[in-house]
Amino acid sequence: MCDNRLWLVGLSMPENEQENPLGETDRIVVAGLQTVDPSSRRMVLHGFSTTGNYRLPILSAILDKAFLECDAYRVEFLAPADDIQGIAVLQAAGMTEEGRLRNCRLNTQTNRRHDVLLYSMLRPESPRFSTAFVPFKLGVLAITGNQESLLTADFIRYGGDFGRPIQRETAELLNLLDENGKLNARRNQQDLLNHPSGLYRPGISDVVCQAASQAVDYFSGRLTRFDVAMDISGGSEFQQKVWQALQGIPFGATWTYEELAQRLCPDDWQAARRMSRAVGSACGANPLPLFLPCHRVIGKDGRLVGFAGGLDVKEYLLAHEIMGVNE
Repeated sequence: MCDNRLWLVGLSMPENEQENPLGETDRIVVAGLQTVDPSSRRMVLHGFSTTGNYRLPILSAILDKAFLECDAYRVEFLAPADDIQGIAVLQAAGMTEEGRLRNCRLNTQTNRRHDVLLYSMLRPESPRFSTAFVPFKLGVLAITGNQESLLTADFIRYGGDFGRPIQRETAELLNLLDENGKLNARRNQQDLLNHPSGLYRPGISDVVCQAASQAVDYFSGRLTRFDVAMDISGGSEFQQKVWQALQGIPFGATWTYEELAQRLCPDDWQAARRMSRAVGSACGANPLPLFLPCHRVIGKDGRLVGFAGGLDVKEYLLAHEIMGVNE
């Protein structure tokens, strides 16, 4: 639980002189996060002094705490304007300078007032997660990942809602929302959605950037197989086996759920038939549709069934792959 003030304790352990330019010994760093506006999820960071407590790993951990555990959208910090080392660490963490507050802080030892700089970070600017949007005829593909791998992909229709808060927050930052907080209609943002490599903020992870670029090439007909790191560790052992097997379905081909199950039980067709319903459920829980192509799995009678992105999106993707339909 995160109340109005949550005090955090971190251990700073400099390992060498390069990481510890002031020659400090190991120290306990205490800092506070205070909620100042619950409705906008705005928090203020307190407790850092100008004596070198700005350790980047600790600051990054505090920001993670605010965004991931306390559900903050915005974190602010007032830094002394003359603290060059501290400001450098704030910038290295990805925080942005918003302005200068004149004579804002009193030095009780000298009885003089000093300027401070307002630094902030919004949750969609955090390096912990990155989201990019790739447009296609029916909407956008929202791709989210970290520095190592992709985590989720979701199809969002024009005029539709966002299923994940980080997607909506990033879309808001990119000015992709309409007056009701939904994805803007295609006709109202065609210029934005013509971006050649997808839509994303500066500084996103290389993995997400690579995935967005590959998705653009897929929708334009230049790519038939994705090559990007994916994290599927959130699924059960069985789900992960199904998701891995999806990568074996060739571009432009379709398998039935029974045929996919047979890849898991190649020596027992009866067991594969009994497993087909569980395989369908695993496909429905696929965290990375398109990259793990569950849209290529169809019912045994050839019908399009069971796609989290919507059957119209599934139909479009198959038409794109089989007949080269782009619009």
